[in-house]
Amino acid sequence: MPEKKREIIIIDDDLEIIESVTFILSKRGIGVRGFPNGNDAIEFIKKNEYRGVLLCDAQMPKIDGWDVVKRIAGEGLGQRLVVNMLTGVTDPPEKSESCAPYIFEYLTKPFENEELVRMIESSFAVLEGDVA
Repeated sequence: MPEKKREIIIIDDDLEIIESVTFILSKRGIGVRGFPNGNDAIEFIKKNEYRGVLLCDAQMPKIDGWDVVKRIAGEGLGQRLVVNMLTGVTDPPEKSESCAPYIFEYLTKPFENEELVRMIESSFAVLEGDVA
């Protein structure tokens, strides 16, 4: 049976970030499905029973990353996702504290390519149960 292609979902209102992440990860054989807002991503996750790695921007209009994480947890989708936050702030807002149990790692913008790759590879290891 052919090996399933690894793919992540990224949610970011900055299309340049989505394009950059896609470029970096595609060179390593990792697919990227980008969404400019959390609502569309959550609908995709539910409709397609997506199981995988999620990279979510913390600061977005309408529904921010913290609210995305709360919805994922509230709708019971967290068990099949490894959630990582992408943030431009070093001091997250108070409401981020309630999301902490559902977040695997944080990546601060601007980030180094290898930081991103390491975090995504670690996320896949958790998802696949390859963590000691």
